[in-house]
Amino acid sequence: MTLEEAIQEFEDFCYHHSLHPEISSEAITIALKAMIAQQEQIIKECRKCSK
Repeated sequence: MTLEEAIQEFEDFCYHHSLHPEISSEAITIALKAMIAQQEQIIKECRKCSK
């Protein structure tokens, strides 16, 4: 599953809950990894600015 597919699954869950009542564990894992990677990138950029 790609990040785009995981995002689509979250959107389907939010906007079409009756048709898509659950988010797969794979989509949750992919989304969480993407959020962690983004946060790590932000922290690296902040550290560069503070030097």
